[in-house]
Amino acid sequence: MRLRFVKRMLRRRKPAGRGEAGFSLTEMLVTTFILGLASTLMATGIPAAIDAYQQTVKTANAQMALSTTLTALRSELGLATDVRTNSSDRVYYEWAPGCWASIGKSLPAGLDKQYYTGSPDGDDSSSVSGLSEDGTAEPLVTDSAIAEGLTVDLESFERDGNTVTIKLSVTDRAGNTLASVGDDGYRILTRFSK
Repeated sequence: MRLRFVKRMLRRRKPAGRGEAGFSLTEMLVTTFILGLASTLMATGIPAAIDAYQQTVKTANAQMALSTTLTALRSELGLATDVRTNSSDRVYYEWAPGCWASIGKSLPAGLDKQYYTGSPDGDDSSSVSGLSEDGTAEPLVTDSAIAEGLTVDLESFERDGNTVTIKLSVTDRAGNTLASVGDDGYRILTRFSK
């Protein structure tokens, strides 16, 4: 009985026509070519997108490091009762009567804060002799910026009356500037009135 059923099924099957035999060689080659081209485009586009993303993240982190450092400087120098400098790389300020500190670059990560004891000799705005270091330098740069290899540099410092203007830049390990304060600098109004 089964044999008869199989024979009947085989007789009912129609032979395949020319259009029903499957894919032609030309169709397969064109499809393979198109898939290969799409794969190549994706393979070259994905690394470029990853590089662009990493650069965007690095620039955003540099902007954040710059913003955080400027906020720290504003809080430090905004309450200063006296501001002095004897070089272009360190700013000395009195943050409380008889309590002096400086901001400058002595650490690999960039700006640091150093405390001092004593008082500077004289009223000259550039005189800082008489101060002696008290402890080690503390970084003003966040730990995440340090971990990413970002460095915050003090480019210039100017004092005009009770206004302090600073210019900062943030660079990466390769020395590329990723963020900086504009050409006019960042102005901080201090309590200094001399």
